[in-house]
Amino acid sequence: MALFIAGTEKVFGKVLQVLQNDQQSAISTTTNGYAICTQAITPSATSSKILIHAYCTGYHTSTSGSGVDVTREISGGGQASVLTFNSIGSKRGVFGGQAYAGNNGDRTELMGGSFLHSPSTTSAVTYRLNTVLESGTMLINRTSTDTDNGHYIRSVTRMIVMEIGA
Repeated sequence: MALFIAGTEKVFGKVLQVLQNDQQSAISTTTNGYAICTQAITPSATSSKILIHAYCTGYHTSTSGSGVDVTREISGGGQASVLTFNSIGSKRGVFGGQAYAGNNGDRTELMGGSFLHSPSTTSAVTYRLNTVLESGTMLINRTSTDTDNGHYIRSVTRMIVMEIGA
């Protein structure tokens, strides 16, 4: 929908730009906050919203839970979570999570989701899909057994960011 006023066009609720980044590498990390995939976008107006779709598959070798979080960095500033989850007790909020995957080394769990963020800026915003883990090793885009066999899988982590005009 577009509204025309005295020679200027105002756009409401339109997708203004779409950017995508894929991470195809097999990742093995013990680092909480490890950046699995990133994508930068520069909003055209401070009223724009950014729709984030971020997904990956993973396996966790520890008995503690794990997941992923999405953070944003505006113009080289610090990272801050886009998550608006209120923690309950000592539980940590995640953008998308998995429980301990057990001893079944040929499977992975889907983690991620979608979120609408209001960065309120026209500066570059970099979104990161990060690991959230307390202990153990997180395997991303692969199973725990990574031999060259049709029984095992490789997957792709994907982050799509869309600017939505207000």
